[in-house]
Amino acid sequence: MLPLIVALAAVTVACVVFMLKFGMVKKWFNQNQKITNPNAVNVLLKQKLKSGEYKTIGGIFDTQTENILSATAWQSQKLDDELNKLERVSVLRNLN
Repeated sequence: MLPLIVALAAVTVACVVFMLKFGMVKKWFNQNQKITNPNAVNVLLKQKLKSGEYKTIGGIFDTQTENILSATAWQSQKLDDELNKLERVSVLRNLN
């Protein structure tokens, strides 16, 4: 799992928002449902920066090949309650 975390941490921020909401993250994962790989899992990584802001990375990871199939990142000043409840690294299932 460590190589995945390192690779996801290197993802460039695609969007800067004041408060990142779980619905925005869920929407991005749902837009990538065209990836029909049976080994793919949705992974979310949250990182609190020294500035106090958050970098949140969403990635679709192939557990067999250990490749990242798609990824994006958001930078925000705050996270909503749903995102705050998640672990630093979370596998997200059943996002419909």
